[in-house]
Amino acid sequence: MISDFVAIDFETANAQRGSPCALGLVTVSEGKIMGRQKWLMRPPPSVDYFDQFNVNVHGITPQMVASKPRFGDLLNEVMKVIDGRMVVAHNTGFDLSVLRYACEESGLDFPRMSFLCTMVLSRTILDIETYSLPRVAQELGIEFKGHHDPLADAECTARVLLCLAERVGAATIEDLLRKQSVCIGYLQSGIWRGSHKIHQSLSRKTYLPDASIGADSDNFLYGEMVVITGKLPYGISRRVAWNTIASLGGQPQQDITKKTTLIVIGDWDTATLSPGTDSSSKYRRAMTLRQAGQAIEVMNGHDFVALVEEALEEGKQA
Repeated sequence: MISDFVAIDFETANAQRGSPCALGLVTVSEGKIMGRQKWLMRPPPSVDYFDQFNVNVHGITPQMVASKPRFGDLLNEVMKVIDGRMVVAHNTGFDLSVLRYACEESGLDFPRMSFLCTMVLSRTILDIETYSLPRVAQELGIEFKGHHDPLADAECTARVLLCLAERVGAATIEDLLRKQSVCIGYLQSGIWRGSHKIHQSLSRKTYLPDASIGADSDNFLYGEMVVITGKLPYGISRRVAWNTIASLGGQPQQDITKKTTLIVIGDWDTATLSPGTDSSSKYRRAMTLRQAGQAIEVMNGHDFVALVEEALEEGKQA
């Protein structure tokens, strides 16, 4: 039986991810909801303002939180309720980034936790046109009222996880993740790894992370289908590059396909090239598709690394 997890949902005061103004938390044990808790809070001082757009979405106003503690003053209380349980959210790309950025704005270390994303799981189990929380709830027959009320969203998320597990016959969270080839995300001081679908190439057993749906859509990799060929500068491993691409909203690919939009050219090891060639097979395949009209951008490894560093730095400042 699926047991012992905590479903969470944040609402933010403005477009800054580090501006939480409300948090809903629902605890589950032995497949049953055992506790519900909701906090209103003031965002960290550096991002303490409300956009009207956000107010229109969730209905939380500056007046409603004026006398409430700040996020940083509530974090220990929240973590005591979580108490080491698995954290579950519908779109961890958003909710976990709110937590991370709010910690940074508050000058706090990331709390240590493991988490999983019900949106990612829904994509592996359900065949529907959109995977928003209301649509997933509808598909699973879950009554859902009060979208963007953090407690209602957290409770719906908890019920979604229980229903998904029941649909595939999973007895535990670990069993559910194994059946759907989804990995657990981790957060701790200075470290963050997302919960995502694991892609396996049958020939090379290569695991590729999914593009983060919570990434900034303004950065240069967002929405791009990216292939790397050759060795990247500074000894950057292919695994690190793939994870970084995914964190910025790009989708790493192992091989050139008709969906590829960007190929990054590193340094080729001539010993690995086919006899009589001076470039990799991936590069030649990309050039063939370009000549046939496919829009594939070609970028050298040094430019790619420089742009990635710039995007990551802008993300820290956002």
